[in-house]
Amino acid sequence: FAFEGICGSVFIIMAYQSFRSWHVRKTPQKEFPQTPEGRVYGYSAESEKLAALSFVFQAWSVVFTPFIPEFYSSIMMGHHFMAALVSYLALQYQYYHYYVVFFLALTEVSSIPLVMISLGKYFPTAFSFAVPIAQPLFVIGFAYYRVFLWNKVSFALWKDAIHVLSKGVAEQYRPKKSFCLYIILTIDVILGFLQLFWFTMIVGEILKVLGINVPDINVGFE
Repeated sequence: FAFEGICGSVFIIMAYQSFRSWHVRKTPQKEFPQTPEGRVYGYSAESEKLAALSFVFQAWSVVFTPFIPEFYSSIMMGHHFMAALVSYLALQYQYYHYYVVFFLALTEVSSIPLVMISLGKYFPTAFSFAVPIAQPLFVIGFAYYRVFLWNKVSFALWKDAIHVLSKGVAEQYRPKKSFCLYIILTIDVILGFLQLFWFTMIVGEILKVLGINVPDINVGFE
């Protein structure tokens, strides 16, 4: 429970701050110059804090997840490592702060229902009522944030990155650091496919509920 409690606390903090920023205050659209250069190289104190929180959490997960069998898998370890790496690049070299709010924090909105499901598991008397509500919310949230919006925002990220790389301005803004963009783009694709893979697992669980047998795969899902 302690491991899930820490994860849940981080999810709630990141989801709250990023939801308010992205959907309510629309901070990224207001703080950054709406140009490829502004979105890729612009600075935001809020994004810096989110990147720092994401890096610490993902690095912590890399260290401690192997000790929690139900959450340990090569897929989850790879996910934590890649998320920590892009968080570090955003923090250390001030890359893609415009997109940090979404990729490093807002996607955790879909994880909030998982917190409720976990509470229902550990405290069935107090939270069992929330599980039937949280389960469909998790599916909807995952489909919206980690599949639909992920691909939509990734397209914008790739468009901006290709622009600054092809126009030769990447080296002007971050001399000898263009490799960071290639790493970010590569990880974006890998994690994008990972979201789709996870979604197929979620659909598989739904099919099981409907009485259709599908093979079990341990993805170490949070």
